[in-house]
Amino acid sequence: MSPETAPVRTAATPREAAVDTPNLATRLKFVYLIARLGLASLLWALAAPVVHLLTSRRLGTRIGRAVISNLYGVFWNSAQRMGMMRIDSSALDVLRDE
Repeated sequence: MSPETAPVRTAATPREAAVDTPNLATRLKFVYLIARLGLASLLWALAAPVVHLLTSRRLGTRIGRAVISNLYGVFWNSAQRMGMMRIDSSALDVLRDE
């Protein structure tokens, strides 16, 4: 039987169809990362109204955007260092000065 006419094997169950089922260590890393992002977001949500009261709208907007950008930057870098994701963020470079 040639490779072109060989039957294609399909997964018998959805479990077999999964390519990389995450192990416990991977799941714990993910939980840690999401919990850390959630805690940082919560802390910023508590601090943001104070920044709003103490700054002008324009400055407050710039500070808020910078903080959120840094929060996600730290999250992405942490996830990359832990081997959880690979990110090519070069397409975002055009937004750097906005």
